[in-house]
Amino acid sequence: MAARIDEDFIVKQEYFHDSFGGQASEEDIASTVLLVGDPLLVRPLAERMMGSARHFEHYEFNGHTGTMLDRQTTLMSTGIGGGSASIGIDNLAALGVKTLVYLGSLLGKRNGFEIDVPLGAARLDGASLDYAPLEYPAAADPALVINLMEEATAAGYSAGTSMLIGPAGPLSEEERVALEAYQKDISGSSHPCFLSEGDPEVATLFTLSTLYGLRAGAIYRRTRSDKDDLGSWTELAGIAVKAIRLLEPSSG
Repeated sequence: MAARIDEDFIVKQEYFHDSFGGQASEEDIASTVLLVGDPLLVRPLAERMMGSARHFEHYEFNGHTGTMLDRQTTLMSTGIGGGSASIGIDNLAALGVKTLVYLGSLLGKRNGFEIDVPLGAARLDGASLDYAPLEYPAAADPALVINLMEEATAAGYSAGTSMLIGPAGPLSEEERVALEAYQKDISGSSHPCFLSEGDPEVATLFTLSTLYGLRAGAIYRRTRSDKDDLGSWTELAGIAVKAIRLLEPSSG
């Protein structure tokens, strides 16, 4: 005999990850959120920039909320991949977040630039296809891009824009050939924008933020070492908060 499905239970059952497993409420999350991939980076960066902070933790989501450069800010990890990031962004949107910036790190300079500010991302993350068809753009907020560029330059960095390529897995040979041809085309245009490697989480962030009416951006620092430098992460977070503050002067 077939097992009976309790439809009442399914309707009433709360999603396991809602409000980060019940560990966070609207009061625990600021309207400004900085995202990093690595959960182990959050605590030392928060301690360095915030001092005292409210903390929540649920699986790969490690979050701290406190005052960063006189602005209430939440620093949170996304975990690995678009699937994990989408759960985090869904929850943040439900908890009232307005602006999100992803902080990343890449090895080596690109065309002399120390800072990359993506204009958009190729939707190779996998997860965003559950939310919108492939034709839907994964684009950063234009005003936030401008402010990130300006603040990076003011901090003494050489900064450039890019289109981010962050696949969830290895690219096929066909995909590589197509990307190389596209890079050649846009590099020779009157307004060149270079392709840059990155994290799939950014494509997920840009897609979902546009769908939810949130402001989103990303900023990557270029480094010569694959070892984490807390000082560099602190500078990157400071640039992001200053860029957001220009758009949203009041803290929240």
